[in-house]
Formats: sequence, structure tokens, C-alpha cells
Amino acid sequence: MRKLKLMSYVIFFVIVIFYTFCLQEVYCQEDTLVLDENVLTFGKPVTRWSPVNISPNFKTIAYVDVIDGKLCVVVNGKVEQCHNGIGEEGFIFSADSNHLSYIDSKGSSKMAVVMDGKFGPEYEDVMKGSIAFSPDSKQIAYVAKKEGKWIVFNNNREIPAYDGVSAGRLVFSPNSKRLSYGFKKEKRWFIFLDDKEFPAYEGISAKSIIFSPDSRKLAYAFKKGEKWFVSLDNKEGEGYEGIVDGPTFSPDSNLLAYGANQNGKTFVVVGDKKGPPYNGIGAITFSPDSKRLAYVAGKGEKLIVILDGNESPPYDNLIKGKPLFSPDSKHFVYGAGRSGKRFVVMDGKEGLLYDDIFDLTFSPDSFSFVYQAKKGQKWVVVADGREGQLFDDVNSITFSPDSKHLAYVAEKNGEQFLIVDGKECTTRFTGLLKGSRIVFDSSTNLHCMVYRIGKEFELNSSMMAKPSRPEFLLLRVDIQESSSKVKYQ
Repeated sequence: MRKLKLMSYVIFFVIVIFYTFCLQEVYCQEDTLVLDENVLTFGKPVTRWSPVNISPNFKTIAYVDVIDGKLCVVVNGKVEQCHNGIGEEGFIFSADSNHLSYIDSKGSSKMAVVMDGKFGPEYEDVMKGSIAFSPDSKQIAYVAKKEGKWIVFNNNREIPAYDGVSAGRLVFSPNSKRLSYGFKKEKRWFIFLDDKEFPAYEGISAKSIIFSPDSRKLAYAFKKGEKWFVSLDNKEGEGYEGIVDGPTFSPDSNLLAYGANQNGKTFVVVGDKKGPPYNGIGAITFSPDSKRLAYVAGKGEKLIVILDGNESPPYDNLIKGKPLFSPDSKHFVYGAGRSGKRFVVMDGKEGLLYDDIFDLTFSPDSFSFVYQAKKGQKWVVVADGREGQLFDDVNSITFSPDSKHLAYVAEKNGEQFLIVDGKECTTRFTGLLKGSRIVFDSSTNLHCMVYRIGKEFELNSSMMAKPSRPEFLLLRVDIQESSSKVKYQ
């Protein structure tokens, strides 16, 4: 009797616990994640290929292949045109991914920029790396040589640039209505802005030219005499021995920050205020709401992170990249190292120790935080402090726009595949194409561009074995959540 009574109690408590964890009084629901995978082949080079260029929306690839002895432009596996003068330095896509441009000689001594298959004006030369699309994708600009002098081609007009353009860098404003660059004339440097020339004296830091997010302001670093200055709306600030970081605008466009060097020390300048001196500074970062400022500094033999003027403890090293604010600006994180180990520092608190860490990522809603960590010879994704499965490698950690799904690439036994919400996809590939990453097109649909090299071998013209040619693939995954319900009478 006692055994029967004890068994009755056990059964009773099991039933109570079971119903407690059910989502409804009469139903217990179990969510099942279904991943619908689709693979589309985007190309298989014939002979050789240039580095693959990927469009900003990560849906189009372009490369140069040799077909029947001619250089051919191949876009998404389709041959666009073939001749002998295509430049192999790469392709430039517009921001909306709808336009493609590159430099071509058309087999002659002249050079031209080709956009969407149509040749532009021919010039003596076109400066490599100078092609730039406006953010709205409606304008194209580049640097070309005509009659021994350099010009800037923009909006179907030629703007004289005389003896050269600083690093060939052309900068459009975020609203696409303004264009700026540095150019040289008679051994002096100038800034071009709104069809006007502004003197910049002995030198310009081409990488420093930057418009504010609202497009109203322009800042850049220039040299006059033995000093370097930062100009804001063509008004120069104080001169220093060097400008070492920036300038950088705050997201609301109201503040400008940069690093300066004077008397062997460096410091941050925000507006007209100078911060404390350090051995070196870098990675100046504003929070999304523009209310907070962080940067990295050297102090003695150590590195520190400064947030809102407050110093962190000293570290042996810091991971590459800037410190990271959450989208809502409430959280602040970075990766640091001490005594041969690395860890994440979130809002001043040090996390678990690992051999290395990378790819710090907040969810769009700021509630979740993930990163990849190395444990021995394996890698793991750590989400909100919880470790996932160990793999040979992981990369491209990405949240869905609604923050409900997490995807990344994992590698095991020489093959790579996608992991979505902890579930392994079946499609195997060799790796992500360089410059590609996982992209969510909606909260339940994602894609990435990958390549796959088979294990089989081919014979070349000399009857020597060589690896098979790679395939370029577009991998799509639809996330479907099905619910199975069990009803109890």
C-alpha cells in the first residue's frame, strides 16, 4: 500500500510539473525550426579569374575570366563582353547595386570607364581606384588624364584638377548633393567643394576628408608650414605636430573629434577642448545618440579604454577594431587581453577567459550580445554568456532585423555550413566569398555568397592533374517555425 501511495504522489507531481510548463492550460506547444535551403550557381570560371567583386546587397558577383584568349567580364555567371583591354584591378558597384563600372582600354592606347556595358569618354589614363558612385547611385565620378593634366569627370562634365588629385579619392556627401577632393596646382594643394577652390597649402590627408552625416559640414586635415590643422567648414583650428586619428563627426553632426600629436604626446580634441595626454590614441567612437565618446589610448606599457573621460584598467592588448556601443547607446563593450588570455568587457565587467575573441555583435534591439571565442584549437559562438557548439572555425555572426534569429558560418572537417538558431544547415561549401557575409533580407529570410571547390581533379593541357574549378554559389535560407500541439483530454 505504501508503494502504491508513493507512486500516486510521484505521478501527481509529474502531471503538475508538466502542465506548469505547458504554454496553455490544455495544450503543450513545442516549436520546431524548419530551414528551407536553396542554392543557385552564379559562375564557374573557365581559365583564371580576377578577385571576385560583390555588390553591396551581396546578390551580384563580377569577375574577369579568360575565355578563348580574351578577357571577359562575367556577372552572375553570364559573360557580358570580351576584349583585350579590361583592367583587372576590380569592379565598382553603385550603392544600390544596380550599376557596375570598371576601367577598360578597349584594346587601344586610350582608357575609358565602362558603366553598365557602355563606354565613357576616352582619356590618356584613368587613375586606378578613383571611381566613385554617389550614395544615391545617380552620379559617377573619377579622375582621368587629358592633355597631360588631370581632370575630375562628374555629371558628364570635366573639372580641371591640374597636377593631381590627392590619392585619387573623391568624396560625395551623404545626401549626394556635394563633392569634395584635394588637388594639386603649381606645387600647392587645394580643396574642391561646391565648385570652389580653397587653399590647403603644403599637403592634404586624403583619407581625412569627411562630410558630416547631415551633409552640411566638411572637415579635413591639412599641412601648413610645419604644422597640421583640422579644417571645419574651411575654418582652421589649432596647429599641431600631427593629426593621428580622425576627424570623426558625431552621428547628430554637432561634434567633431580627432587625435592630435604635440611634444611627444597625443590627445583627443573635441570641438575646442583637449583631453589628457597619452602615449598614443586611436579608435575614436561616438555612441549612436551622440552623447558618449570612447577611444583607445596607450599609457606606459599598457593599453586602456577611455569612456566619457573615465579610464579603464590597464590591459596587455585590445582586439582589433573600435569599441562598440549598443544601438540604444546604453551598453558599451570591447575585447581585451591580459596574461595571455582574452575576454570581453561589457559595461566595465570582465567576462570569461578565452584564447582569442572576435566579431563582437549586438542585436538590433540591444538586448542580446554575441561574439566568437577560441578555446584551444576550437571556436565557439558565445551568446549572452552561453557557449554554443565547438567548431573548427566560426565567422560572419549576424542577427535578423527583429533580433529573433541568429546565424553564422561554422566549419567542421574541412567543410563550412550555416548555423541558424543553433540548427545546422545541410548545404556544404568551401567558404564565404571574400567580402561576403550573411545578410538577412527579412526577419525570416537570409542569403550569403559562397564558393565550393570539389575534391575531384581535372587534367590540364599538359595532362597534369590540377584541382577542379570553383563554383560561385548564392545560398538562400528561409526560416519557418512550425508548432506541434499535443492536446490532453
